Parts: sequence; C-alpha cells; structure tokens
Amino acid sequence: MAKKGIRLANLMVNNGSIVVYYHKVTTMKLPTGVIINKKKNKSGKFIEWDYKRNTLSNEVPDFATSHSIIQDLLNKVNDILEENAANGVFLTGVELESILKKEKTEKQFLRSTLLLDMYRQFHAEKKHDLEINGKIISLKDYTSFMNLIIDYEMVHAIKLKVIDVDVHFLKKLHYWLKVKCPATVETPEGTHHLVTKGNLGAKTLRKRFDIFKEYFRYLQVNKLVADIDFLKEYTKKYLPNTTTIKTTLTVDEVFMFYDFDFKNERLNKIKQLFTFACLTGMRWGDLESFDGRFITNRDTFPIYKKRAQKTANSSGAIVELPLCPTAVEILKNNAYSLKPLMISNVKANEYVKEALKTTGYFDGITNLVDKETGEYLRRYEAITMHKGRDTFITNLVNFTPLNELMKYTGHSKLSTLQKYIDRTRTVCHTYVNTTFKRNTHE
Repeated sequence: MAKKGIRLANLMVNNGSIVVYYHKVTTMKLPTGVIINKKKNKSGKFIEWDYKRNTLSNEVPDFATSHSIIQDLLNKVNDILEENAANGVFLTGVELESILKKEKTEKQFLRSTLLLDMYRQFHAEKKHDLEINGKIISLKDYTSFMNLIIDYEMVHAIKLKVIDVDVHFLKKLHYWLKVKCPATVETPEGTHHLVTKGNLGAKTLRKRFDIFKEYFRYLQVNKLVADIDFLKEYTKKYLPNTTTIKTTLTVDEVFMFYDFDFKNERLNKIKQLFTFACLTGMRWGDLESFDGRFITNRDTFPIYKKRAQKTANSSGAIVELPLCPTAVEILKNNAYSLKPLMISNVKANEYVKEALKTTGYFDGITNLVDKETGEYLRRYEAITMHKGRDTFITNLVNFTPLNELMKYTGHSKLSTLQKYIDRTRTVCHTYVNTTFKRNTHE
C-alpha cells in the first residue's frame, strides 16, 4: 500500500493495449506487451477488461500468464516511485520514463555482454590487487577459472554471455568438470589445446565455483547482474565443504625417512628439505624465503620468528616457531640456509614421491583415488611437499595448546588450522586412560 501523499501508477487500456499509466506534471504510458480483444460492449467498454478491479477479465485467454506480466511490471514501477519518495524525490512522468529506459538499456547490454570479456576485466583487476599486496602467487586459481571458460567455449563451440549463466548452465558446467576433458578440440581457427583436464575432485570443484561466486559478486557491484543467490544456493547444495582425506607421516616415519641413506645426492637433498618441512610446518613460500638471521637464541632454544609470506599483507601473522634439534642439524649442514636445497615446487613434489618410494616404507594403500586411472593411491604417490605442513600440525595437535600451535603455523583462525589435520590417524586411547585414571588409596 502506498504511503500517504505518494502518487502511484496504475493499469489502463490504451486502444486494446495494456499500459502502466502514471501522471505527475507529465504523463507516462509504459506498454506491458499484453493486448486484449478490442471488442466493446454496449456501454463502450472493453469486454476483456475488469473495470472494477482495474485489471484483466478472467475470460482473457491465458489469463494467469498475462495477469502476472502486467502486475509484475506495475509493482516494479510503483517500487521505484516509493523508493524515490522515501528519499524525498517525487518523480514526474518524464523522469520515471527515463529511469525505466535506462534499466531497459542495461538489460539489453547484459544480453550481449560476453562472460569471458567481463571475466578478463575482473582478472586484470584481481591481478592488480594481488600485485599491490605482494601475493601474485594467489592469482593461479583465477587464471585456472579463465582457462576453464575458454576451454568450455571451445569444446561446445559457443560464446557464453553473462545472461546465459543460470542453474541449468551450472549443472552442465559441473558435470563437464567432473569427467575427463579431451586434450584437444578442432575449431575453425585450428587445434585448441585444453588447459582444463577435468576429473576434478570435490575440493577443486568447490574452489572453481567459489571463484565463480566472487566473479558474480564483482558483476553485481558493477550493476551487471542483480541476483547471485542462485549461484550461492547451487554451491551450497551440490558442492558442500567436505573433509579432505589426507595422508601424513608419523613422528617415527619422519625420522625413518631422514635416517635413510640415499645413494643419490638429488634425493638426499629432497630428504633434508621435506624433513625440514615436516619438522617446521612451513609453507612452500616460507621455505623459499627462509632467512637464518631470524633465528633467536640460536645456542639454547632456537626460535624462528618471521612474518609469514602468504599472510604478510592480510592478517600479518608472525610465525614464532621453535626449531627441534633435527631441524637445526639440517640448517647447520647447509650454513643456516635452505637455498642449497631449493628447486621448483613441481620438481620437489616429483622427487619427494621418488624418495619415499625408494625407502620402501610408504607402500601402503590409501583411500585417495588417482584421477586418471581411478586406482587407489599408494602413500608415496599421495604425498607432496605441502604434506609436510599437514604432518607437522597433525603430530602436534593432540599435545600442544592450540594457541601455541597457531603461533608456530602463523594461523589466525582455528578453523583454518583444523583443515590441515590428518583425521585418518588411529584413535589414541592414552588421553582418556590418563585423564580418568583412578588413584588408589592404600
């Protein structure tokens, strides 16, 4: 219901066409696209118009659809009038018509706006933001999503528009990412080599759709889309956050690996680097930027105290990490530097798997499945450099106060720390038996 003093629009018949009529100083007649029979009764009134209710007569063919169209448009116009009146602006007919024309133009622009063109703009702005914050490594997920759009368009021989993105499209995209993608596809421009491999697991799928949501929030802020709830609901329903299956090393296994004598300098180097990661929980970026000058109390209880590379410009968390004797031993062997051990992250992951396999200690089967073969992975196949961080946290979490552990890892949220825990470990009975041990009185 209109507030007192606000003049609203209504419906009227204009030579058989239903229009939204509004008059204040000047007149606006907005066509609804609904037309009724021009036949009139003896009183000169249209037979398909209900003059008492000022709307369509129930006898109009496809009444429900036509009635919904004109009522929706009328409500939209009156919402604009009320919203402006609430701010003290009482629109004239010409002003109202101008607002509606602008909205129509924006919709027409949206219908022709290519999804990839707008994403490239979003990607460029994101890259600029990350460069300013010194976190350019984080751009890879956004680049992967851009390649995803390019590959999808090439495979399906289409040019996606922003307006094409609806629940039906999300289902098609979701299925396409779950199956194996072809290596190449022939296009009128020649052979296109796909970057997107497909066979994505739940965690990676969720990551891609999270980027999609962020992109659509960007479009919403720029007034290119009004509603993004459908994307949020789809992700929540079909891509819920799930517990990731992990495989880590126990403390004994870490030292078994470190004590193994590889007859190969390359593997002996990766042995030291991976062991150091397991004993410190450092991310790859922090291993790369390790600086021995930040070690304090070097001769008694050495602590490495340095701002974490990944969160340097966000939480700004400073890692305060006690170094165990073996970690210190590795540093001493390399003049308190990790540079003699560093290689590319890709090569490091490859060499870690080779070294673990060589020991023969890590052949056990896991619940992780190979994307290509569908076969269950051996432990050595499932372990990467980042599993050093998982190993460090998992081995300490049940013995260390969480506030202390978060200082070691540089986490500011407990929920983030918990994502690193290997929940496949065997339940330890010690805690319950020790806590509830009954004292006997002689």
